[in-house]
Amino acid sequence: MTTTEPIKEGGVMLGPIGSIVVGVLAIAVGCFLAVVFNYAAFTQGFVSESWPTVEGKITSSSISESGPRDHLTFRAHVSYQYEVNETVHRSDRVDFNPTGMSSSKRVHAQEITRKYPAGKQVTIAYDPEDPNISVLEPGVKLGAAFMIGLVCIVTGGLILLSGIISAVRKKTSRLGESS
Repeated sequence: MTTTEPIKEGGVMLGPIGSIVVGVLAIAVGCFLAVVFNYAAFTQGFVSESWPTVEGKITSSSISESGPRDHLTFRAHVSYQYEVNETVHRSDRVDFNPTGMSSSKRVHAQEITRKYPAGKQVTIAYDPEDPNISVLEPGVKLGAAFMIGLVCIVTGGLILLSGIISAVRKKTSRLGESS
């Protein structure tokens, strides 16, 4: 006699239906993080690659820290100004990464402030329909939310596949026993 039920060795055994449900939920969360949460960043990032550019100047560049001592977050603050059609505009958007310029590592914030020190002349891409919208680094930047979402989608897909295979084996086993 053979059994299709897995041997439980600690932990929680979901079974085929549980695996299918968990897989679908993981895929849904992954899609939300990877696509919905990043939608505006993707669309603006893609469009910004074809925006006109203008020379501008970094007006300030600094790092702030926040949070409890054992979980500090470091954020780079870069402000700049530029002129379009004889109007001076100001912005602080470096890129369209939805997670922004924050990091748990000071070195990441330092890299940004070193790249964009106060007084530096820079090329700025701006939206021709609304010159108030600008960016120092045009294009799509994949942030942490996208990567976590992608991991959820892949993991959820594997769990879902496992649940489906388990359900098919269980069904096939039942059919074989009734013959």
